Amino acid sequence: MERRKSSRSFHGIFRYADGTDMLLMLLGTLGSIGDGCSTNCLLVFASGVMNSLGYGETKQNHGDLMKDVGKYCLYFVYLGLTVLVVAFMEGYCWSRTSERQVLRMRYRYLEAILRQEVGFFDSQEATTSEIVNGISKDTSLIQEVLSEKVPIFLMHSSVFISGIAFSIYFSWKLSLVAFPLLLLLLIPGLLYGKYLLRLSQRSLSKYAKANAIVEQALGSVKTIYSFTAERGVVERFSSILDEVVRLEIGQGIAKGLAIGSTGLSFAIWAFMAWYGSRLVMYNGESGGRIYACGISFVLGGLSLGVALPELKHFAEASVAASRIFACIDRVPKIDVDTPDGQTLDGVRGEVCFERVRFAYPSRPDSPVLCDFDLHVPAGKTAALVGFSGSGKSTAVALLQRFYDVDAGAVTIDGVDVRKLRLAWARGVMGLVSQEHALFGASVAENIRFGKPGATDEEVIAAATAANAHNFIRQLPEGYETKIGERGALLSGGQKQRIAIARAVIKNPSILLLDEATSALDSESEKLVQLALDHASLGRTTLVVAHRLSTIRNADVIAVVARGTVVETGTHAELAHRPSGHYARLMKLQRQFSSLSQSDPFDPGSACSFPRSTPASFASPALRSDKPEPVPCTTAPPSLYRLFKLSSPEWKQCLVGSASAVVFGSIQPVYAFSIGGMIASFYLANHDAMKAAVRHYALIFASLSAASMLSNLSQHSAFARAGARITRRVRLRMLEKILTFEPAWFDEDRNSSGSLCSRLGRDASMVKTLLVDRASLAVQAATGVLVAASLGLAVSWRLALVMIASQPMIVLCYYLKRISLARASADLARAQDRSTQIAVEAVYNHRIVASFGCAPMVLRLFEGAQVGVQRRKAWVAGATMGMSPCLSFLSWALDFWYGGRLVMAGTVTAGDVFKTFFILVSTGKVIAEAGSMTSDLAKGADAVASVFEVVNRNSSIPPTSLDVFVMQGDSKEQRILGKIELKSVSFAYPCRPECPVLRGFSLEVKAGASVGLVGGSGCGKSTVIALIQRFYDVNRGSVTVDGVDVRELDLRRYRARTALVGQEPVMFSGTVRDNIALGNPDAKEEEIIEAARAANAHDFISSLKDGYATDCGERGAQLSGGQKQRIAIARAIVRGAAVLMLDEATSALDAESERAVQEALKRMMVGRTTVVVAHRLDSVKRLDSVAVVVEGRVAERGTYAQLMHKKGAFFNLVSLQK
Repeated sequence: MERRKSSRSFHGIFRYADGTDMLLMLLGTLGSIGDGCSTNCLLVFASGVMNSLGYGETKQNHGDLMKDVGKYCLYFVYLGLTVLVVAFMEGYCWSRTSERQVLRMRYRYLEAILRQEVGFFDSQEATTSEIVNGISKDTSLIQEVLSEKVPIFLMHSSVFISGIAFSIYFSWKLSLVAFPLLLLLLIPGLLYGKYLLRLSQRSLSKYAKANAIVEQALGSVKTIYSFTAERGVVERFSSILDEVVRLEIGQGIAKGLAIGSTGLSFAIWAFMAWYGSRLVMYNGESGGRIYACGISFVLGGLSLGVALPELKHFAEASVAASRIFACIDRVPKIDVDTPDGQTLDGVRGEVCFERVRFAYPSRPDSPVLCDFDLHVPAGKTAALVGFSGSGKSTAVALLQRFYDVDAGAVTIDGVDVRKLRLAWARGVMGLVSQEHALFGASVAENIRFGKPGATDEEVIAAATAANAHNFIRQLPEGYETKIGERGALLSGGQKQRIAIARAVIKNPSILLLDEATSALDSESEKLVQLALDHASLGRTTLVVAHRLSTIRNADVIAVVARGTVVETGTHAELAHRPSGHYARLMKLQRQFSSLSQSDPFDPGSACSFPRSTPASFASPALRSDKPEPVPCTTAPPSLYRLFKLSSPEWKQCLVGSASAVVFGSIQPVYAFSIGGMIASFYLANHDAMKAAVRHYALIFASLSAASMLSNLSQHSAFARAGARITRRVRLRMLEKILTFEPAWFDEDRNSSGSLCSRLGRDASMVKTLLVDRASLAVQAATGVLVAASLGLAVSWRLALVMIASQPMIVLCYYLKRISLARASADLARAQDRSTQIAVEAVYNHRIVASFGCAPMVLRLFEGAQVGVQRRKAWVAGATMGMSPCLSFLSWALDFWYGGRLVMAGTVTAGDVFKTFFILVSTGKVIAEAGSMTSDLAKGADAVASVFEVVNRNSSIPPTSLDVFVMQGDSKEQRILGKIELKSVSFAYPCRPECPVLRGFSLEVKAGASVGLVGGSGCGKSTVIALIQRFYDVNRGSVTVDGVDVRELDLRRYRARTALVGQEPVMFSGTVRDNIALGNPDAKEEEIIEAARAANAHDFISSLKDGYATDCGERGAQLSGGQKQRIAIARAIVRGAAVLMLDEATSALDAESERAVQEALKRMMVGRTTVVVAHRLDSVKRLDSVAVVVEGRVAERGTYAQLMHKKGAFFNLVSLQK
């Protein structure tokens, strides 16, 4: 409890500061304080130079005037050089120490996360998204607080404290009277710090929900298209954006009130001008000291208003740090890093489960293993078989001590695994799981995860043993080819073989194979099985399998049912027990083959494609004669189109612009009045002074009211316009994106994550360009125009000199903004790269734990972070020091030249004051406007990106006015289901050099069923994609009921088709929502009936909330078999005329498959059905079977006919026996 309290205190975020960081923070603190005090120190000299000018003129003391002015101007130069040093210390030291500390924090956080036991990741408190949030968002927040918020707070606090002190020094009477008015200066900070923050948090929360909807939809766009769910996605997205609009309008009003309230400082000046004049007239105060007192007081109050809201950032950083430190400090229940525990000198490999009882920590009320007993002699092979959910994979997890048993024991060579040193125990085991768990590194690096430091020869030998060497050689860069996020650029079979190579290179004493060949075709499986048999020699091997043919040679087979071993023996022994469980499994598999095969690798083919994506590698092959699609090129968007986009909000934009003109004029008028007010303090006639001060006090009061009203009007109007523009842009982009052909999403730059980022970023940038930046531009242009006009009118000579010196100051402020933005962007990119490594490590945490490769992951993580940190610190220091330095030097020049003009009698001291304040006040305004150039560039890119999407026409439009209407009026008669592919040639658009189909012809009669079988890359899944018109053929045609699919209204057509893929796609939401995706109008009874037909009703009913159970992120709360059955229920409830099954029962055990196959058999009656299958027994009852070889139909006939022919089909069947 004490630890938690200490970690929540703010000083806890400095936990990873070393001696160097302490020194940097000390120097940074001194720099921040010095930077804050510099402005008030400047006022000491400014008051002196003002008195010299003011009194010098009245006393006609021209001889000493320039001497005093020159002295004070020299002080300005010294102060400028001093502030250059202290501001550099402030910028560099805090930026550098923040980077050093946060890098250590990120490293320790990932190290601690990878150290946690597997049960930690099963809990809701440690979802992948929350862990990623911690390593990216939380650490970025802490870095921002350390590098920016802390020095800002220290600087403004020192401005406040020194401001009050200096105001008392200049005129204690005026300070004392004005002190109660300090509360008025705090209002802006308090308003901005509370109400606006609450609205922002609510708005961000809503945006997060909207982005989650889009990310899931675009990440599974083929499923969305297949089930014509585009409109539902857009409606859900739109409803959330409506709430965001209301929140952003509220934010605009709050922002207007907060910024407008700073106008109260003008009203304070009115009071201080009146009271200050009385002090000058009756108490002998000087005009310069009254001005310095007033400006110190006002600046101090405003700085306190800026500093106080920063405290909320400290609180947020403390909370973020407490979350991170809670994970870092968490001692895992099963600690892999503990040195405790014994090691065995020689591992024989005897494995024993002794009356094991176990339930997952996240579901303690649902026991998985009950009195589980199993003995595996050293060097022998044991196989676990049984139905899905019986506890087979759980036994493998317990052996690796991913979890601790609730009762009983798991032993290796007679020693309880809980007594062994965990890192050593996992080191003698090698795992190949059903989930490939690859990283976005090179092929060689993925294999080396099994044995860090392995030589190239060892890597090649392991790949050869896993039957992976041949396809790896065909990749563009061989073993150095990057395979994409989670191996996205490889097929399932290819990924599985790399996973096998990763286990083989480890040379373990105990080999664990959890469906290790589930993703391989018959030929590859046979070769890999031989390699695994060879690797198993002399090793204890524990195999989890559904395909009984793969474990016939096992020394012992254990049948698991409901968490208990119900039968053990060899294959021969168990097969001769007619009433036994194993015999029952064999009988089921003879009826419904459970020989799960993924796309096989065809060594004779030039290209191999994964099942669901066309992204694969190969050498160039035959090219299609169809011209490549011309990429969409977008001309720079015209201003006309840009403003047309916001035309519905022209009234709000007009009101906002008019208000911006008013507010832009206020600053130069205020500066002019300040100069006049100071000049009036030097008038000898008291009546003249009173009249002048009264005049300026009324101006200040009027400016205060105008500031509040104009800001409220400006920000509320622009917020309303901006929120509506953002909503419109996002909706238009999403609606348009959901009309694009799937090939567009295959491009790297159009990944789901990239598109989500563009939807948010581009729409926000368009709003920023049209609203925020336009507002600032109008405001700045008005201010500059009014200031220049007033300055030239008052004293054109001094105005020209000041205008000439402004570009350097403006350039400096501009470079500060731009350089810091670029350095921050470089740092963000480096952190994104390292975050991606962390994401993959967390996603694959079981593999990381099993192979003990956390140190290798951490090396990759650390390597991705280095490179750009120091550059940002130097940029921050240099730019932060140069800006105020040049400002102070310009003050020296301006006053020196002003003094010369007063001496020459060209202008009065009052003219100097007016001109000086008018033009100095515009410097930062111009700089802020100048810094918009980067935003303008980003905005132009964002607008171009938006118009690129909005203007793009899909090559496969979902709807068209010129479409063929299906026969009949009723829904059932629209599609009969006759499908024909005529001489089809096709290559995926992203790989045009790799043809998939070559003269492919196939006819399926209405209501008939056909099975597609063949090797990897032969084009089976591609045929289904073409039937659904996910892609257009290069040559030939695909027709439905005699009509080319290119002439059909796609949404109507797809509404009468249903697809069940090998990888079921689940969306966030309830089980009911996921089934209803197939038919949003389905009644509760229809949903339940569909679930019953898919053999899913029983397990759904057993869930805590039944059909209302949340499936979690991408169905994370469900097993593979459960997700598959829900996907089948989704297809059943659709009631489609054309049914496509792409390995639809691959994730089911034999019993579930039998029930589902019966359901599918009933569903297929009267419907045209296309089945992609590797379980060749499952195509026996189909009307015909087509054998696909290298993109062509090699054989066609019934199962019996093809077996009798003894051709390619016969060979495939022989491989599966």
